[in-house]
Order: sequence, then C-alpha cells, then structure tokens
Amino acid sequence: YLIFSSHNFLCANRAYAALLRERGLVVYLAASPQQLYERTRHDTHRPLLQTGDRKATLARILSEREPLYRETAHLIFRSQQHSAQAAAEELREHLRLHQRAP
Repeated sequence: YLIFSSHNFLCANRAYAALLRERGLVVYLAASPQQLYERTRHDTHRPLLQTGDRKATLARILSEREPLYRETAHLIFRSQQHSAQAAAEELREHLRLHQRAP
C-alpha cells in the first residue's frame, strides 16, 4: 500500500480526485469537527487554523471539503477508537473486508 494525505491537493483539483479514484483505493478517514479540533488544538504549523475560532474554522473547512472527499472515496472510515494503534487495526480489518467484496 501507498498511504498519503492529499487533502490540500484534492480540494483544489477535481481532476486530481478523479485520477486518485481511478488509479487506486481511496479511503476517506472521516472525523467530526470536534475530533479534528482535539487533534490539532496545539498545532501551530497549519496556517489555515491560525484563527480566533479554530473550531468554527474547522467546521467551515470540513463542510466545504467533505462532499468531494465522500465522492472520491471508495471507503469511508470513521474510527471510534481512541488510540492510533487500535484505529489502524480497525482500518486494516475494513480494508480486508473491502477487498473481499465483489
């Protein structure tokens, strides 16, 4: 597998999204605005989030981008796990089941 984050490229170019979908298996790692806030609240390296109201900014960005994320994805994965290790194991099982599907 090749795994990478393409959110900035994807939202800027629908043709790129179509190419990703055509050439590989696209998994959208879905998260709520609150989950995104918890993950990024101390991050100072994301220019789009350097605003007075990070939660509102995340909600706005997600509402703008999520339709294309969902349209592009073959599989939408929303982990309920709290640890990265548990989430990775859960995703691995989803991928295994997805590969078995006709």
